Amino acid sequence: MLLRERYLLETKLAEGINGIIWQGFDLLRDNEPIVIKQAPSVQRKNLDDASQEKHMVSMLLEWGGHENIVEYLDEFELGSSWFLVMELCEGDLLQRVQASPSGHMLETVSLHCFRQVAQAVHFLHEHDVAHRDLSLENVLVHNGMSKLCDFGLSVPANQVCDDTVGKAYYMAPEVVAEGKYDPMAADMWSLGIMLFIMLTGSPLTPLASLREREFTAFKLFGLRAILDAWGITTTASTFSLLEGLLQVEPSRRLSVGDVIAHPALQGF
Repeated sequence: MLLRERYLLETKLAEGINGIIWQGFDLLRDNEPIVIKQAPSVQRKNLDDASQEKHMVSMLLEWGGHENIVEYLDEFELGSSWFLVMELCEGDLLQRVQASPSGHMLETVSLHCFRQVAQAVHFLHEHDVAHRDLSLENVLVHNGMSKLCDFGLSVPANQVCDDTVGKAYYMAPEVVAEGKYDPMAADMWSLGIMLFIMLTGSPLTPLASLREREFTAFKLFGLRAILDAWGITTTASTFSLLEGLLQVEPSRRLSVGDVIAHPALQGF
């Protein structure tokens, strides 16, 4: 399929409720490999909103982008679809975790990747934007760099939210509880779950709800007991970072500025 006499869509990489991901080529840039996201133009509640992502893409371009956010090259509408053209990456961070021989990343590798993701989130929060769908699946990897993507659920950072959005493993307890919540604080819990999965190879809990025995055990016994039971050891500074993010009470969580300055991430 050829779009705008420029973009050749060759291979369908994925298809879901939020649209289709294609791999193709930019014929006007020496057949440069690209990825194109095709999404419905109309908004659907609690799903990625193409209009919001379109707005965020324009903002990111205006702000000059960031090395840890995927590079967007073009966007346009055709018929009932919105198309977003972006750089081709080798895969996502979850795939990298799953490809590790031990089933999880080495601590040093985890911290290296995590710092890059945290820098992207810091960039967003500094521009008063909360992502609300932070996950390893939404971090692409290109030439060794971690790059955050997928901004369809993002909101102004000062917006009080009450909708349950994101991927179940990564949702903060207050998001699961369906009450009002601070989206930036919810982002920080999701960052903590991302680091937890990189270090352990598994989510902390299917859902951060007392209906789940894993979450109940976490609340009762704490993070140290969970890691000990799983046979996971970390340095004291990495444990401090993880514990500071995985606070059930949102007001007790580290901010992204705290994360960037944390001793565990210095030197990465």
